Amino acid sequence: MWTPHGFWVLVTDNRVFDGVVTRHLVAHSDIAVIHGFYEGFSNIVKRLHAARPGFRVLFYTWAGRKPLDGRTIGAVPTLDGMECPDHDHLLLKNTEDERIVVTTNGRPFILLDPRITAARDWLRDRISTVARDVGSDGVGLDSAIRTPRFLSRVVDPASYPPAFDLMIRSVSETTPITIFNGLTARPDQELLLAFAHGASIEFFGLNDRRNRKPTFASDILPYISAISRHADRMFLVFGRAPRNPQPYTTYDEDWLWQRYLYCAYLLAAGAHTRWKHHAGFLASPNSGRAGGLDVYADTLHDLGSARGGYTVEGGCYRRAFERSLVLVVPAEAPRPVKVPVNRPMFTLEGERVFAGQPVIVAPGEGQILLHRRPGPLPALIRQFDAGLDPLWRWSALREDFGASYLHLDETPAGEESEHDLALDLVRYRAPRGQVTLWYRTSYPAARVEIVVEVDDRDRLVRFTLVDGSLKIGSDQPRRRAQFRAVAPAISQFARLRVIGGGGPMIADGNWHTLVMDLEAACAASGRYEFRRALFARLLGSMDVRRLSLS
Repeated sequence: MWTPHGFWVLVTDNRVFDGVVTRHLVAHSDIAVIHGFYEGFSNIVKRLHAARPGFRVLFYTWAGRKPLDGRTIGAVPTLDGMECPDHDHLLLKNTEDERIVVTTNGRPFILLDPRITAARDWLRDRISTVARDVGSDGVGLDSAIRTPRFLSRVVDPASYPPAFDLMIRSVSETTPITIFNGLTARPDQELLLAFAHGASIEFFGLNDRRNRKPTFASDILPYISAISRHADRMFLVFGRAPRNPQPYTTYDEDWLWQRYLYCAYLLAAGAHTRWKHHAGFLASPNSGRAGGLDVYADTLHDLGSARGGYTVEGGCYRRAFERSLVLVVPAEAPRPVKVPVNRPMFTLEGERVFAGQPVIVAPGEGQILLHRRPGPLPALIRQFDAGLDPLWRWSALREDFGASYLHLDETPAGEESEHDLALDLVRYRAPRGQVTLWYRTSYPAARVEIVVEVDDRDRLVRFTLVDGSLKIGSDQPRRRAQFRAVAPAISQFARLRVIGGGGPMIADGNWHTLVMDLEAACAASGRYEFRRALFARLLGSMDVRRLSLS
């Protein structure tokens, strides 16, 4: 079967979870940790449960620490009031009996003292209350660190780790599933698995917070070993892409790094593991390419069940599946490895590998060989009916001669992102750049904007905006366009470069077909190469029957 995913999604607006995204999540996963906002959260949970019975939704919070400026569900209402004088006796103090404030990435945090029974009970009760209120299936605990760096500031630091274990256990005993984020290569963190239902591995293959090159021995193998030691625990494994602006990573370089980490993950994959690759948890990443919702098409191939564990032969890690063979050579290996293949097989790109022909796997490369040739690249079709309602405001499903369509009213000023339609949430290596929209409108200013992912000749930009109402090749001032949200200043979607798409709408009230060639639009800029369509922004009053991407 295809590889099941485990999502951990951070959003700046709960509107991200519309009908389209909900169907995407349940199509590729059975579990998601959602870091969103309290208002409307229960509705998201209900819709995910309805779309796939048995789907587990976990809400997000911190493991006994609160950001003093917190506004999301991680701080409100789960940890609301933690900073009040009434709770001062629950907080961690230094040797001078002063409240400890820890600054992480510029944000100040206060902390519960897990050595105080009342503090552990307070966190347990708050989490169980919120879980009940929003109808979630459990909790994802961030910053669950047994031996944090600030322990030198407290009295009797040796008493902290075992007390922290008790705090995690008390939460786990009141929720159906508790996942802690923070399983690292340090053996100390692995001890927490005795007190939680599972863990997320946030930096599988790469931790770009460290000033060294990632290695298989340090950033992959310890996690594979930990997974093998805890078959009774759930693991959400997150392959990480680089987030730093430089050096610039092209779409294909990102893809090949993803394939390497995915193949490494498959060495340990089992019924208790879930996979996800991205540059960060944000649905619209502030840096890097793939966000918290993205799925890579490599994971959609049916590999079959594993036939035993992995083996190492000649420096190449390999694992056989019913319908495939996975090969990985560590990035630090001194040379490529030739792997003999004893039967005809196919690469993920459909290239034939003949029996007896050696496959060369380079250092830092992963390969998956399939028993059958993979199928052609599918088209994406977004259409609208009672079962495919995007659930937007200022919209309504209607019928015309028995055919369903979506009617859109013009949104109020500042609400333009409400009619953002997600497109390629699944990332394919080959581009799908022709957009076809079946529409009608009488509104002269109606238009379609499409945010696309590109390779930049100047190696600076990863995303641009194609405005269909502008002449192809034209250039316009930058615009803000983040998927179903207002882009914060730090977002790479806050100031998108704009290029013309050559697809103006005809406002005569009749049905028309609009075709936009995104590859041609990007090429006409003289700078960008189109790689992926993220979402379409439908602006103005119009009716839409369907949209396809091929």
